[in-house]
Amino acid sequence: MLQHKPIFPLKIKMVFVAFALPICIVACQSNKTDTSEQKITVDTPTLKRTLTLVHLKSKFKYHDLKIFKPDFSWDGLDRQFVRVDSSAFRLIFQDGDRKFMDDRYEQDYYYSWQNRDKNFIEFTILTPDESSNCLTLKYFIFDKNGKFISKFDIANTCGDAGWTFNADGKQLSPSKFIYNTDEADSDIEDIWEKGDSASYEITINKQGKVVEREIYKRHFTRKTR
Repeated sequence: MLQHKPIFPLKIKMVFVAFALPICIVACQSNKTDTSEQKITVDTPTLKRTLTLVHLKSKFKYHDLKIFKPDFSWDGLDRQFVRVDSSAFRLIFQDGDRKFMDDRYEQDYYYSWQNRDKNFIEFTILTPDESSNCLTLKYFIFDKNGKFISKFDIANTCGDAGWTFNADGKQLSPSKFIYNTDEADSDIEDIWEKGDSASYEITINKQGKVVEREIYKRHFTRKTR
């Protein structure tokens, strides 16, 4: 009598292929998404991990500020804020206009994490510049994958040899900010100073780009004492 081999192994193979195919497709799509995310691999003595901008959230001293004042000074920066290390620096300063320096007077600090718009990653970084004796608070905007889009100054405090520059900012609406500046030079006796006050409207559009326009300017001469 002719022996017929069971056909169920063939059915099992067909079911396995049909089940495995969508899993492969999903996995391939996930891999494509990951490759576009801005991330840095960090080696430590105990583990190797991937660092992204979202991992930095706990390092910021403030969250969701609406008013940005230059209430910071050179003294005690390390006691008040967490420094930006070299790995995180590469994620933040993607535009290349600033180089990392292992110098306490040139290093950057985490200031505030901003949940302004769920479509973006946003925060402010306190940036010192010893050459101009300036502390500048910069507002950064990235897409959800951590790719840099734009940035703008939102507060400053500067001063050197009779020259001063101070600025503060405020969020007026979900997409609008105002940035007020005051720059002056004093005379030799430090009795009178001349300078300019100005205000700028800063708008963040739907693509995360910044549009800035001057809405007020005034020249002044004033007595300092």
